[in-house]
Amino acid sequence: MVGRRVGIIGAGYIAQTHLEALAALPSVQVAAIVDPNVKAAERLAAQRSGVRVFADLATAIAEKAFDRAHVLVPPHLHAAVGEQLLSAGIATFMEKPLGVTAEETARLLAAADAGNARLGVNQNLIYHPALQTFCKDLEAGRYGRLRHVSASIAVPLRQLAGRQFGHWMFERPSNILLEQMVHPLSQVIHLIGRATITAAVARPAIELAPGMHFHKGFEVMLQGERAPAQLHMAFGENYPAWLVTVVCDDGAVVIDMFRNQITRLGRTPWLDAADTALVGVKAGFGLVGQGVRDFARYVGAQVRLARRSDVFFTGMRGSIAAFHEAVDVGDNPPIDGAFGGHLVGLCLDVARLAGVSDAPAPLPANVVAPDAPVPAYDVAVFGGTGFIGRVAVEKLVEAGYSVGVVARNLRGLAPVFRHEKVHLLRGDVTRAADVERGVGSAKYVVNLAHGGASGSRQQIVDAMVGSAELVARVCMEKGVARLLHVSSIAGLYLGEPGAVISPQTPPDPQGAERGDYSFAKAEAERRLLALHREKGLPVTIQRPGVVVGDGTSPFHSGLGLFNNDQYCLGWNDGRNGLPFVLVEDVATAVVAALKADDRVLGRTDNIVGGVYMSAREYLDILKGILGRPLVFRPQSVWLQVLIDRGKWLVKRVGGKQVPFPTPRDFASRGMPVRWDISETESVLGWSPNRDRETFIERGIRVPARALLD
Repeated sequence: MVGRRVGIIGAGYIAQTHLEALAALPSVQVAAIVDPNVKAAERLAAQRSGVRVFADLATAIAEKAFDRAHVLVPPHLHAAVGEQLLSAGIATFMEKPLGVTAEETARLLAAADAGNARLGVNQNLIYHPALQTFCKDLEAGRYGRLRHVSASIAVPLRQLAGRQFGHWMFERPSNILLEQMVHPLSQVIHLIGRATITAAVARPAIELAPGMHFHKGFEVMLQGERAPAQLHMAFGENYPAWLVTVVCDDGAVVIDMFRNQITRLGRTPWLDAADTALVGVKAGFGLVGQGVRDFARYVGAQVRLARRSDVFFTGMRGSIAAFHEAVDVGDNPPIDGAFGGHLVGLCLDVARLAGVSDAPAPLPANVVAPDAPVPAYDVAVFGGTGFIGRVAVEKLVEAGYSVGVVARNLRGLAPVFRHEKVHLLRGDVTRAADVERGVGSAKYVVNLAHGGASGSRQQIVDAMVGSAELVARVCMEKGVARLLHVSSIAGLYLGEPGAVISPQTPPDPQGAERGDYSFAKAEAERRLLALHREKGLPVTIQRPGVVVGDGTSPFHSGLGLFNNDQYCLGWNDGRNGLPFVLVEDVATAVVAALKADDRVLGRTDNIVGGVYMSAREYLDILKGILGRPLVFRPQSVWLQVLIDRGKWLVKRVGGKQVPFPTPRDFASRGMPVRWDISETESVLGWSPNRDRETFIERGIRVPARALLD
């Protein structure tokens, strides 16, 4: 048996799931985390004892820090990272896809052979519990011979809805196949054996941004060793569905991947009428039983009477365990490099037959190279490629300012980011060197970034508050004339009915009783205002309200909790006016803060509009625009508190350390207050839209139309 010390290569979001799955394999030890972002690696390493952290892979390999590796870096880095590991004889478990070209997959297979190293691929949906159950039944002869497979998948895509086009899947039109279609393809090939693509059709391409094209759906025909198959896949859909229908000689089965349910249709010995009734009743009782079972498993997992059992984690755990069990005994993993390479080849064949381009979306010509001098500009904007940032940059350019935009991703940007007055710099607001370079010699700085925080409360505070303080300190060091920090009304307490909220309203003094995001927003404001008083930081703070408009989802969390698009669970009875504001009004307030006199320094201004529509009114209008059966469900604050305390109790019984829910956060979310922005309008020389029809058109109808395209 080879050593069982594991190295995690890449400390991104998926690494947490790998750590949790590896914890179920007690004889496997996580020995090292490797990532150039050392802070991210250290946060992961802190969850286990004795885990070493490395900033580069070569050093970790040279020091023999681990015997096996999980490669969790972005897909375009798989080949380079995998070759280093495999050539060193290290068993390697690669996140999907194995590579992004046929040449890359061939190189990885060759490196595995040369290094005598096992190579596995994490196609975790092959280990989906419902699919595994069906495969066992099929192998046992319950349905007879496999005759045909049909997979129909419609998935939402939050990056598409949120215009987060910097994600790798949008970089080339064919990347969506390697990012998303590879999952159902893996399930289909697992059923029908190695296959060829006999036909493929793509929906017409849409242009997401200048030079960036995207296909929202594909129809694919396959011929496998054991049976033919069809695959329909659509992206950006409202109702999520993932159904795999398998027809056999003696029955048909529908596997609902999202619900983890199997509908079995077979035969009885009776006449057709009775047969139809009995088969239907049996299928119905089967679904009821599965639903009760899954709910019981969920509750059991929460109180630690059972293992975590959601389908995503179950598949991950099964895939990871299968890899390590095979390596333990010197076998190839069940889902090995050859299988992963076959899937990549099929995805590329779909792209070729469907006429999908492999050309990357061009980077704007005004991207400043990492080793190039930073040009002079008037305003440095952090977080400028987001929903508010895009419109703010437009308004700044219209006002005559030159702008430097610092963001982590620079592809798929709106046309304004190609303007001659705009300069683009790749950077992260949590890294001091990136912030210093981004501020450059700018006179003004606008911070719209929040640090990309997730995890525990402390991690969220460290990222959100820490990045705000970092930008502030760099601004002081460089003598910036004015820092505009864009916060949120979430940092205020808004739960007292009829209370008047003005610029003098402080951040919630009882922020510890609020949610993590609200607490961090309030704490960031307090720290910046303290720096203003004590160190002379030239800061002004703006708190946008419920921001709506082109570029965001009309299903806004300010209305209530959307567990799905159809049902809005209100924060209260939904009858009070909410502080909506159009995104262009927020952007004009940003410009106004830079032009205003020094009275804005040390101020906090609430940027809300003049149309105070209720959640019920808003949803009724949206319902008419979309023609969908949207429903608002009012909830009392105490009902929400009781539900959340029930969840808290289950988690505490299960050993999780979570804060005790209080009414304060839920009361604040309903926002039953009044707003006084008269002083803000006077000091900034700014006025928001107050016309109801204009608000409906720009704030509801325009973002809703994007869902109908």
